[in-house]
Amino acid sequence: MYRDYLKSNHWKEVKKDFYCFKKNHRCHICFSRENLNVHHKNYKSLNQERAKDLTYLCQDCHTKLHEMINKGKGIRICYQLLQALKKKERRENIRLHKEHFKEVMEKVLSL
Repeated sequence: MYRDYLKSNHWKEVKKDFYCFKKNHRCHICFSRENLNVHHKNYKSLNQERAKDLTYLCQDCHTKLHEMINKGKGIRICYQLLQALKKKERRENIRLHKEHFKEVMEKVLSL
């Protein structure tokens, strides 16, 4: 059912609208601009998505996030971890390298 939805004209329009709405075309996790996917932050609003329900993830981070979900890890924990890293980045006025984010994701997946 979900896979059929991802092939629907409605989902194609939602992604197109999101692309126009969201100006910062970067992965939410590693900031990559390559191989971006539109990811549902939750599935409660499926078929009625709003921009706040979606985010960009590169293919690599998207795959890792879903591996985490499939292993029973909470998506909320993953986002909280990523938000903490971003706060550290702002607080220390540095730009963490995308490999650092991917390293953190690997550690979380191994828990």
